[in-house]
Parts: sequence; C-alpha cells; structure tokens
Amino acid sequence: LQEEMRLAEDILGSQSHPCVVALGSILDELTDDSPERLLELAWPERQALRASVASARAEETPIPEQCWAMRNVAYTFARTNAEGQAKKLLQDAIELKKSWLGDPFHPGMLPEYQQLVEVLYMNQDWANEVEDACRTIVHIVGNEANRLESGGDTTRATILRRGCLQEYGMAMGKEDKDVNIMLELVMQAMQELDPDQRARVEEACQEPDVVKILGEEYAKDQEIASRKSKAKRSIQ
Repeated sequence: LQEEMRLAEDILGSQSHPCVVALGSILDELTDDSPERLLELAWPERQALRASVASARAEETPIPEQCWAMRNVAYTFARTNAEGQAKKLLQDAIELKKSWLGDPFHPGMLPEYQQLVEVLYMNQDWANEVEDACRTIVHIVGNEANRLESGGDTTRATILRRGCLQEYGMAMGKEDKDVNIMLELVMQAMQELDPDQRARVEEACQEPDVVKILGEEYAKDQEIASRKSKAKRSIQ
C-alpha cells in the first residue's frame, strides 16, 4: 500500500489529491502487526487501484476522467470495508464536478450521487444523508424531465420520472412533497399518453437502472467535450 501511495503522489504530483489522501487514510489505520488486514485491504484490488490512480493525472486529465478515477477508487474502498474513505472520496468528486459544471443539479452529477447513495446505505448512521442524496437525484431527474417535456417528449420525461421514483422515492418516503409532485406528474402523463406511448413507459421502467442510463449518457457527452477541449489546447 505504501508503494501505491508513492505511485499516486508521483503521478498526481500532489499529496493533497483526494486519491492520495484516501489511500493515506487506510494506511494510517494499519499497524506493523496487522498483515492480514493489510492483505485484505491492499492486495485483492492492487491492480484496480493502480489503474484508477494512474488515470487521474491532475491538471492534464479532464475533470470527467478525474471523477471517473475517484469513483473507481471509492468502489475499491467500499468493497474492502473502508466505506468512510469511499464516502469522503465521492463527496470530493461531487464538489469537483459541481465546480466544473457550474450547476449542482446538472444530469452529469448523477454517477457520483448514485454511487454515493450505494455507499451511504452501508452505514445505518448515514440514513439522513441517504435521504438528502436521493432528494438531489430526484431534483436532477425532475429538471431533466421538465426539459424533455417542454421539448415535446412527454414519453421520455415520464420514463425518467417513474424510473426515478422506483429507484429513489422509497428512501424519501410516501409523504414527501417532492415525491408526491413527481408522482402526480407521472399519473397525469399516463392518462394523456396514447396506448403505444404508455406501453413504452411500462417496458422501459421494467429495467432497474433508468436513472443510471441517463447519467451514463451525460457522462459520455462530458467526456467527448472535455477531450475536444484538451485536443484544442494541445493544438494551440
């Protein structure tokens, strides 16, 4: 794990980078007389950690790719019972991408918030934080659904709203105001859509990852835009 720390510091050029700090947190918890714990945390995911850290190259790496690397490291921490470090790293990734996008409710924020929800569910003491993260996801999806509906795509908007409620509404409760507003919009739309459109909604919402797919779509758009920006700087 010390080798991974040195590798991370060398690649990222900073001891304060979130990936380096997260690795250091685990290292601090280990002692010379805990080799089994060391193997448990470090060895199974050695290559995953190395690949994730190596892909995050500070200023030379576009923000979406940095966030992707941070999510990968957070996933590794969560699998090795270091959910506290995973939570902190994901929160750092959220702030980084939020600053880059300039909009806290941009659909591009979904991958980080969705993974954060998964990590928060690992600790009962974080129940309130689960609700807050789910509420943010509902707001993000609601805004995107409103945009689609304004553009005439009520079917897609309804798929997003219904899928979001299925995946995240339960954590907020049936009496929650935001949940009920979104539910009313779904019910109204289902009455107005024709049979074929309703069938499309029903079929799409059989899948468990409606919101995840939306986030991945925007992640691809962000990656393309950031790569174009990087290429332009290289030409200049």
